[in-house]
Amino acid sequence: MAGLIPLVFIFKRKVNIELIIYLSLSIVASAIIFYTSRFRINNHWVFNSYIFISYWMLFIFYLKLVKGKFQSQILKLSSIIFAIIFSWELSKTSNLTSSLVAWNLSFLIWSILYFLTVTLNQETDKRSLTYNYFNLSIFIYNCSCLLLFYYIDFIMVNNLWYIHNFIEGSSKLLIAYAFWKLPKTSQF
Repeated sequence: MAGLIPLVFIFKRKVNIELIIYLSLSIVASAIIFYTSRFRINNHWVFNSYIFISYWMLFIFYLKLVKGKFQSQILKLSSIIFAIIFSWELSKTSNLTSSLVAWNLSFLIWSILYFLTVTLNQETDKRSLTYNYFNLSIFIYNCSCLLLFYYIDFIMVNNLWYIHNFIEGSSKLLIAYAFWKLPKTSQF
């Protein structure tokens, strides 16, 4: 499980609690989903909980990173839209199709906002490189998920879900690299 590797590097440094929760939750949810799917146990509640909690952990993380009133308003607006879609969809069904699109789009928007913040402020502190890699990982993963979601029927019918797993594993390795390269003296 590539998701464990970033945690090895994160626990050696002082990191925002929301990042620890986000990455830990990914591992726990993946393990539970893998186990329950083997025994054909309904695991929608695990996946839905992961989507909800991971969203809010990254919201807190990005809210601390982006600078500027306009950027933070966009972050908050996208979160309100996600919360409305998630609540509405969860009240109708346990399959979160629209919520996943809102989840991916929010993370893409937040990644772009972060890159704009870095570009406009020309940040050069020791954490910038780590944040850039982490943000790039979030951006690539969510772009890929949006594309995969468009072809979800084809992927599921042809048992090609390993493509998603490869992309997710690669993004976790990029996050691990980001924290591995983090100078030991900096703090989050």
